[in-house]
Amino acid sequence: MKTTLLLMTLMICSIISSVSFAQEKILDPTADTSKYIKITMNNGMEYSGKILADDGREILFQSSTVGRIYLNKADIRLISELKETGVVLDKDYKVIGPFTTRHHFTTNAFPVKKGENYMVYNLYGPEAHFAVAKGLSIGVMATWILSPAALSIKYTLPTDLKNLHFAIGTINGSSGYLNVGRGYVGLHYGTITLGQRGKNISLSGGYGYIDLGFNRPFPLKQAGILSLAGIISIGKKASFIFDSMIAFGKHYRQEYETVYDEYEYGYTTVTGVSKGNKITALLMPGFRFQTSERRAFQFSLAGIIEWREMGYKNGGFFLGNASTNGKIVAFPIPMVSWYLRL
Repeated sequence: MKTTLLLMTLMICSIISSVSFAQEKILDPTADTSKYIKITMNNGMEYSGKILADDGREILFQSSTVGRIYLNKADIRLISELKETGVVLDKDYKVIGPFTTRHHFTTNAFPVKKGENYMVYNLYGPEAHFAVAKGLSIGVMATWILSPAALSIKYTLPTDLKNLHFAIGTINGSSGYLNVGRGYVGLHYGTITLGQRGKNISLSGGYGYIDLGFNRPFPLKQAGILSLAGIISIGKKASFIFDSMIAFGKHYRQEYETVYDEYEYGYTTVTGVSKGNKITALLMPGFRFQTSERRAFQFSLAGIIEWREMGYKNGGFFLGNASTNGKIVAFPIPMVSWYLRL
């Protein structure tokens, strides 16, 4: 009799446990399934999507890549919310976050959002960018010896348009302790971006100037600047990045010429300045690999193409126009950068 009662008790407990377990697997009708979540497993696997149910031991997860799956909570290392709206998280978190606000040198019209501050380590030096208000970010850039250094400010203009964004910005720099701070640089620009984070194209235009601080004729160099840039996803963690900067300015060159001075009855050296047009294009196709939500690596097969044409000479004994043929100079500048979300 006691054995029968014991067996019946065990069966009832087993049935109650099974029913309770089954009920825990039922989707929670009150669960907030509107939030996008990124789950990082202990083995490094990552999933983005929505949590449908949580029984304390397992999570029923609607993955954007593999569908509904059960994940053991003991195997989960990190759960974080993806707060970006208006973006289809079809594969990875690389379509959101602070890294999507820039290409290589230039930025697009998307803002750096609060809590998405980031740093970039370039071969030539570091830079850091911080969100200080809605749509407003401030960045600091420098070489590894902290001179020259520059301050960057960007403001994204409010708009109700879904796929069209606008921003204005300025970059102002100093040579620092090099050349006792006599050198300075400035760039003021506006940007139009078409698309969404992770997939867009940007057109920028502005005005730039630089003075190295040396005592030379026409020390201030000025130029109108255009930029065409974009980003598109090409894999789970890879994106193709294209960046460019094209400057339309003047080229000055100090020249010397020996002439005969009939008043002094001898030869003398006179100085003149050659001036002409110059177009400098910096083209930067490259790839970005975002290894996690907080880190990315990028390299660009960058190159500079410069076209010069000296138009005329003036000053001293240089008379009239002395046109010369145009000259094209091209050379590569490979670039490597590491991104870190703060």
